[in-house]
Amino acid sequence: MTASHRPAHEMPSLAASLARLVRAGTRKPGLSGAASIPRIEAYATVAPDRQRLAAFRDVCAAPPGPYTPLTWPYALVTPLHLHIISAREFPLPALGLVHVREQIVQTRPIPADAELCFRCRVEGHRPHRRGVEFDLTTEVCLAPGAAVVWRSTTTALARDRDSRRRATTPTIPTAVSASGERWSVTEDTGRRYARVSRNFDPIHLHTLTSRWFGFRRPIVHGMWTVARSVSALHRDAAPPVRLDVRFRSPLFLPGEVVFSAHGEPGRRAFAVSPAWGGRPHLEGELVRL
Repeated sequence: MTASHRPAHEMPSLAASLARLVRAGTRKPGLSGAASIPRIEAYATVAPDRQRLAAFRDVCAAPPGPYTPLTWPYALVTPLHLHIISAREFPLPALGLVHVREQIVQTRPIPADAELCFRCRVEGHRPHRRGVEFDLTTEVCLAPGAAVVWRSTTTALARDRDSRRRATTPTIPTAVSASGERWSVTEDTGRRYARVSRNFDPIHLHTLTSRWFGFRRPIVHGMWTVARSVSALHRDAAPPVRLDVRFRSPLFLPGEVVFSAHGEPGRRAFAVSPAWGGRPHLEGELVRL
């Protein structure tokens, strides 16, 4: 059985999606037996917004230019993702989903003044030792029916403590460096990125709201850390390019981190780690295609 949600052109209402999430809470049935996630789709067309793009460049330290940064389309897609996971047909509780991996493939530059046509979909799942994983696929074209120029695969984990199923996790080369570029991530970074991305998850906004969900301090959006890393490697991020990222641990705000990278032009591994040592916040790789 498949389900399809097709907004004509505009982005779905964030308020409506959030209301559905709150009403559903953790009451979704989950998956049992041979059941899987049905195909759910959502579409939208987004007009260029130079002011919003400038704010994105500012918070992510992206250089100016006539083309959009590699992760810019992801910053626009939150309403579509929420529309899908809040759909009645989506069987998993959306609250508590964990973003574990991200892959982005861009085949050509995207002009900053281009209108973007989005198509998002989800279908199926994979067993994981901690529950189930699924992929949200997002494709971007520069005109209806035109070739896809940007594609992302967002892998999320729905945790199930009682599950004993096993799955393997793809490995990404780790950027090991004795030194690197130090970043001071300010306390307001989550709020600034939320205004750009429309991802107002309370865990990212303030100490008071993050404590509702068990975090002692707010944590920055994982995709902010990705975007900031891509900014540091912007000369290696020109399309055609593939970006692979694995999220490892939360980055609490405010925070001090070290960005490190190694490799040759055309293949760069990188990591963002706590300044005082410990498990990396993320590890990734940029590959020219």
